[in-house]
Amino acid sequence: SEDYATDIEVGLQLLDDFVFIHLDHPLDKFNLLLQMLHKLYALANGKCCEDNPDANTFHEILLPGHLLCKFMKEKLEDCLARFAAQVRREMTERPETVDLLSENYMRKVADKAMLDVGAMTEYMLSTGNLVSRSGLDLSQTSGFTV
Repeated sequence: SEDYATDIEVGLQLLDDFVFIHLDHPLDKFNLLLQMLHKLYALANGKCCEDNPDANTFHEILLPGHLLCKFMKEKLEDCLARFAAQVRREMTERPETVDLLSENYMRKVADKAMLDVGAMTEYMLSTGNLVSRSGLDLSQTSGFTV
């Protein structure tokens, strides 16, 4: 077997793996791209209106587990960032007190820096309101139901 591929083979593999992955045939991908360009030019020339983001076509089903995983990931990242900031602050202000190998020191910093992720998750589940710094790439932050 050869350890290299031609430019055409690499290009086809790129199209298969990363461009319109829901379509199988290159001609279908090309036709969809042409349709999208046609619509873009029509929009730019004022010959059609924008798509309505509230239309059912654009709605996605977000499973509760996926939402909780995204939420927990963000909150745990926040905790780690606060922990690191606390250690950096102590390294600047009182470097002699910093002992990263000491369990007691690590607990002390964790107690100061950690957020109550459980309470935040409980709040989101009980109210349906998402409190997030990033918005988790969602178009809404309230009205969630399980």
